[in-house]
Amino acid sequence: GLGRPTPGLSQGPGKETLESALIALDSEKPKKLRFHPKQLYFSARQGELQKVLLMLVDGIDPNFKMEHQNKRSPLHAAAEAGHVDICHMLVQAGANIDTCSEDQRTPLMEAAENNHLEAVKYLIKAGALVDPKDAEGSTCLHLAAKKGHYEVVQYLLSNGQMDVNCQDDGGWTPMIWATEYKHVDLVKLLLSKGSDINIRDNEENICLHWAAFSGCVDIAEILLAAKCDLHAVNIHGDSPLHIAARENRYDCVVLFLSRDSDVTLKNKEGETPLQCASLNSQVWSALQMSKALQDSAPDRPSPVERIVSRDIARGYERIPIPCVNAVDGEPCPSNYKYVSQNCVTSPMNIDRNITHLQALDMFLPAHPSP
Repeated sequence: GLGRPTPGLSQGPGKETLESALIALDSEKPKKLRFHPKQLYFSARQGELQKVLLMLVDGIDPNFKMEHQNKRSPLHAAAEAGHVDICHMLVQAGANIDTCSEDQRTPLMEAAENNHLEAVKYLIKAGALVDPKDAEGSTCLHLAAKKGHYEVVQYLLSNGQMDVNCQDDGGWTPMIWATEYKHVDLVKLLLSKGSDINIRDNEENICLHWAAFSGCVDIAEILLAAKCDLHAVNIHGDSPLHIAARENRYDCVVLFLSRDSDVTLKNKEGETPLQCASLNSQVWSALQMSKALQDSAPDRPSPVERIVSRDIARGYERIPIPCVNAVDGEPCPSNYKYVSQNCVTSPMNIDRNITHLQALDMFLPAHPSP
């Protein structure tokens, strides 16, 4: 029937929509209306299905491009607005599904950037390519990740056609875009899909540099837990701590210091993170304190605990008792005898019989004294 979607595709126009469009088509045919191709573009953008159908039947080219709209086609306009039914009508009429605008944008890119999941599904299932790049080297995955469109990103990565680590002209991956724009849940999703968090952009920044730049401590923690390199430096010699200090991102600075980021590291300008911070700011104070603590004991070795015996009791106790040495390099002592019973060196009368146990009730006053 008319209302049944094409097999394998996301829904096209429903039965009622088609019937009303066909009725309008029959009633308007005798009028011999004249349309300008520009009207097809604007009707596609505004969701005017009946007008779109009339114009297509009248012979308007579905691949007509608007000169003053970056040479976008009606399919670009419909996809950007999320009008799946009009996308379907245009494709059926012969619209090029991968047509490019002046800035090399495809209709799929427009749908993805504007969070129209059903339009994304329709276009992909209708044969749209997922990996073309626009004038800045961005794929539809980059555009959706930048805007934080979780479900669109999830769908784009669900069929295995897209490279989760693809880089645009700046060397930025979808993960870097999601990090800079603080999309925490999307960062988790991209990690679960195999995103490489140590890929470097054109200035050799990794994701952690961008987390520091944006000041999103939640993402910074996620990246560190996933083994992102805290000590990585970019082409300017800046570590994530330099970036966080310069951008006055206090929470990130505290996090990086707690993970032993080097407060004395100098970038190519000879600046330490402390010198990148605004004088007397909260960030400056935190870095100053960290540097003072390091300077006060520069040669103090950190104690390293070594387990020299997994069971000092040698099996005499039900639960093994480990022997730990955190002082020097001495091994576990061997010239001893472990005694599991009490040792009494002088005559003592010890009553080891437990005759009864008594519970002790403790009551606190209603208003305890200060």
